[in-house]
Amino acid sequence: MVVAKVEVHYRRPIGFGAPVTVSMGVVELRAGSTVIDYVVLADGELAVTATTQLVPFDLPTGRPRRWDDAERAFLTEFLA
Repeated sequence: MVVAKVEVHYRRPIGFGAPVTVSMGVVELRAGSTVIDYVVLADGELAVTATTQLVPFDLPTGRPRRWDDAERAFLTEFLA
């Protein structure tokens, strides 16, 4: 797969050694792409939010493709 788009919103600095928690979930699942949402907490406070759009890619043809049934089933488990 390839990363088609990334958006990162920094809310506050994360100090060295600070405990960090990252939560992720699938917020959009289309036939040929998905969007993953991220929330990063540092010391229990919101530090970063982000999204990544991922697209399945066929290396031999050099073209995007659709998710296959197994990939879609896996991603559906994380649908928020």
